[in-house]
Amino acid sequence: MKEGAYDYLEKPFKLDELKLGVNRALSYNFAISENVYLKKQLRKKHQFSQIIGTSPKMQEVFKMIERVADCDSAILILGESGTGKELVARALHFNSRRQFAPFVPINCSALPENLLESELFGHRKGAFTGALNDKKGLFQ
Repeated sequence: MKEGAYDYLEKPFKLDELKLGVNRALSYNFAISENVYLKKQLRKKHQFSQIIGTSPKMQEVFKMIERVADCDSAILILGESGTGKELVARALHFNSRRQFAPFVPINCSALPENLLESELFGHRKGAFTGALNDKKGLFQ
């Protein structure tokens, strides 16, 4: 098992045990194949080609995304409402080493200022009035 075997049977084994083991292995193999396929589809969906723009400024944005995609730093994306900040964030995420980690979009303008810190970083029970339980933040 340590060398990568999926399962094992002890001799003498029953035919039902063999069938069950083979069916489980096939189901597992199908799930792995499906997972790989879906990840490829997700990457295709969030490639740079999904962002519309041919202007010189947009070409600069595309070059910048390519340059910083493998950077292991936090990246701040600024822009007016409706300019595609989330599309850029998704393109960055799905073309980086973090592509298999969750992508969690947050609309900070929809959060009240007094709750922003708690939503992002979490809080402990009793940290402020109304904090009845520990709460994990979105960053965690």
